[in-house]
Amino acid sequence: MNRHKKRISILVLAAFLLSIVNVPVFAEELGSAMEQMEVTEVTQAGNSTASAAQFRTMEEEIVTAAAEEASGTCGENLTWTLVDGVLTISGDGEMDSAPWKDSYSSTISSTVIEDGVTGISEYAFASCVNMGSIELPDSIASIGAGAFQSSGLCTITIPETVTAIEAQTFQDCSKLWKITIPDSVTSIGNLAFQLCPSLEEITIPNSVNEIEENAFADCDSLTIYGYTDSTAENYATSNEIPFVSLGVFGSGTCGDNLTWTLNDEGGLTISGSGNMYDYEEAAAVPWFDYQQDIKSVVLDSEITSIGKYAFYGLQITEIEIPENVTSIGRSAFQNTLLTEVTIPNIAANMGYYAFNGCENLKNVVLSDGVTRIAGNAFENCSSLTNIVIPESVNTIESYAFAECDSLTEFI
Repeated sequence: MNRHKKRISILVLAAFLLSIVNVPVFAEELGSAMEQMEVTEVTQAGNSTASAAQFRTMEEEIVTAAAEEASGTCGENLTWTLVDGVLTISGDGEMDSAPWKDSYSSTISSTVIEDGVTGISEYAFASCVNMGSIELPDSIASIGAGAFQSSGLCTITIPETVTAIEAQTFQDCSKLWKITIPDSVTSIGNLAFQLCPSLEEITIPNSVNEIEENAFADCDSLTIYGYTDSTAENYATSNEIPFVSLGVFGSGTCGDNLTWTLNDEGGLTISGSGNMYDYEEAAAVPWFDYQQDIKSVVLDSEITSIGKYAFYGLQITEIEIPENVTSIGRSAFQNTLLTEVTIPNIAANMGYYAFNGCENLKNVVLSDGVTRIAGNAFENCSSLTNIVIPESVNTIESYAFAECDSLTEFI
């Protein structure tokens, strides 16, 4: 009789677990466990009951098997699966819940969010203490408050589509030691990184213009890296956090053999040799986001062309165009504050609108060798009074000097 009672107890336990876990996996493991029980019953014929230790072992095996896999929905068009500790979120749109938190928060070892997911809900991975890593796609545009609070994260790279780090996002992440914040982020919320003792350094881009007071409270090992006179430096100074200046706002490439750097005094330097890249619009130029910071431009003597829109809208008053430059692209200096310019003798190709809208431009010298002045090249240069045009120029296109009301002399 006791043996049958034991069998009934196990079946009741199995039925209960069947109601809360993934059915196919559970059924398979349950069948295996029941077969084991049958063998045990045969080999222990004559005994009244199986040992309590054996019963506990089978119970643990069933529970473990049930926990290995789970799934569900976490958004209108999002699904989640948990297999062997790896949580995967798939679909399109924003998360609106985190169903795994109540039963599986300690089971998750890593998380993969697939492309198409656009937002992470508040506290989605809070207290996932064994989750050491997470992969975020470029489709992620928002991360909710407290999303990773008290988790086991060690490192994370935030996509360039995210604009804010909300309150408590990484609060109490005791293992977090490395995080990459992109230039797209403009604000860091209250308590965002509080109590992150392993976080020894963080680079805050110049795009961040707001850091709430306790964002990095109790980060005793932290050093902040940033730019001179930036929000990052001001925050570090006011909160007595060590600060290291990077000395430049940005850097990168602008030609196959050309690089650019922008220092903390607003000096943009183009170094190397050859042609600059052409850009289809001003917003595509790599230093576009620093337009208001750039005070001067220095071009290497080995540069041979100036790309389209290269210096569009910069607040520069002067520039020396290298003698090796053979072409100046469309709108290259449009709407700048240049007061005078000399175009070298081999700059035979000048793009449309090259100096259009340079309202402070007073004097222009075209060196011998220039053959064409493009359409609208100096249009709306209302302060232009003198221009030297060499005999080599054989074409002046339409509207080249339109609306140049102060122009009184062609030399």
